[in-house]
Amino acid sequence: MGHIKAAHAIEEALQKFGSEIEVKNINVLDFGSLGFKKFFEESYNFLSTKVPDVWRMMYEYFNVKARQSKIPLIISKLSVESKLIGFIKEFKPDFIISTHPFPIQLLTYAKRQDIIDIPSANVITDYGCHRLWVNSDVNYYFAATNGVKEIVKAFGAPEEKIMVNGIPIEEKFQALLPREEALKKIGFEKSAITVLIVGGKFAFFDLKKTVNGLLAQNSALYCIIVCGRDKKLEARLAKAKFCDPSRGLALGFVEKIQDLMAASDVIISKAGGLTVSECLACALPMIIYKIIPGQEEDNADFLERAGAGVRLDSSEKIIEWLEDAGKNKKKLNEMSRICASLGKPYAARAIAEFVRRKLL
Repeated sequence: MGHIKAAHAIEEALQKFGSEIEVKNINVLDFGSLGFKKFFEESYNFLSTKVPDVWRMMYEYFNVKARQSKIPLIISKLSVESKLIGFIKEFKPDFIISTHPFPIQLLTYAKRQDIIDIPSANVITDYGCHRLWVNSDVNYYFAATNGVKEIVKAFGAPEEKIMVNGIPIEEKFQALLPREEALKKIGFEKSAITVLIVGGKFAFFDLKKTVNGLLAQNSALYCIIVCGRDKKLEARLAKAKFCDPSRGLALGFVEKIQDLMAASDVIISKAGGLTVSECLACALPMIIYKIIPGQEEDNADFLERAGAGVRLDSSEKIIEWLEDAGKNKKKLNEMSRICASLGKPYAARAIAEFVRRKLL
């Protein structure tokens, strides 16, 4: 989903130029069979959450240049390539931007078959870089940080091809509500700490234990839980009894997540590249719970090195850490300041302006 959100952010920024640039935002998986799309999406979700050690092995196996060519060959055999190339030939784009490594790998394979040759860019959506993002046929790279730029260079990309703009996030994260106004909007009073919990990494009983532990330790603490599209978790939380329901709010899918982030002092979430970038733009320190091996480890390492986040792997550690933060608000304030200094809410605009300069 993060790759899709990044593409939407760039599309949103390019559309600001009006009719001088025509934009089409596509998902490469839509050009394969429904069965393949479902397999691709569900196999990643299964591997990364149920058997993370297998995902780690695959992530590391393909992080070797000699094994890169196997990926596009496998996917092209599953009916993606021909339909995708047909679409590109019909649309005739002047520039191709990819927010996932596979589309450009497919186009590279096509280019070497003398099918297509169009200027392209990879937008690297993490605070590390897997080797699959880099190949000799990509014209430009957009990196989150100078550290990512150095990795891309080490993988063989010329320095002049690599721009450091940040990870593109949606425009809605550029102008946030003041904290007190955001709290009032959701019906909370000004609190010592407001904790936002997002994502499905918590098992229900661990989540309930964490929230009750937090509410019990501090009478001025509030918890907001966002279940997203997890209807089962949302239903169970609706029936659950928190020790103080007036300070615990459970929500399903939320359109204006930025308002909840503006109201919060800290977020407990996964370490996806887009999530991290949104939190940095909102000056919101992160507690990272249960990391997916590979790219999320890179993101968590980046946050911890900078002092913008912390990894905690149990309810007890989260409760203990936040209890200490409640007594010493300077810790959270300093982490928030670091987040703000790292945030790049205008990354999508910078990428769009670069592409416009190349086209016009």
